[in-house]
Amino acid sequence: MENLKRFLRTVLPQFKPRRKLTVEEERLVQVAGDNNLAKVRLLLEMGVDPNAPPSGDGAALLYAADNGNLEMVKLLLDHGADVNHQCEVSGSALEAACVIGSKEVVELLLEAGADVNARSYFGGTPLGYARHFGHSEIVDLLKAHGAKEDEG
Repeated sequence: MENLKRFLRTVLPQFKPRRKLTVEEERLVQVAGDNNLAKVRLLLEMGVDPNAPPSGDGAALLYAADNGNLEMVKLLLDHGADVNHQCEVSGSALEAACVIGSKEVVELLLEAGADVNARSYFGGTPLGYARHFGHSEIVDLLKAHGAKEDEG
């Protein structure tokens, strides 16, 4: 029982409580996941927060990057999306772009200040994902921006 209490005291503070999303915020996450640029643009123009706490484990910027949608990523960043937001399981937009091999999205995220050495919940890094999926140009790009090799 003591081990469980110690574990909970260690792990639970890492997860911030989420407020309930508004209908518009929920819709923004959904249409970003659906790769619908026109609806993302409309919702942002209506003032919907691109940093609304994700429902489930996705955020609009993560989905845009995962879809390789350069224009949507730029639009979300221009409206204040947090380039370093980490979803609890899915990681960051930079990781998503590294997994799918979208060099243009990786470049844009790096220009916007993405943390090249951020670790996901599972300990992965953008460099590790790019290497694992065989995206050598992205590996070189990340290294040029200061990505550190995984140790161990």
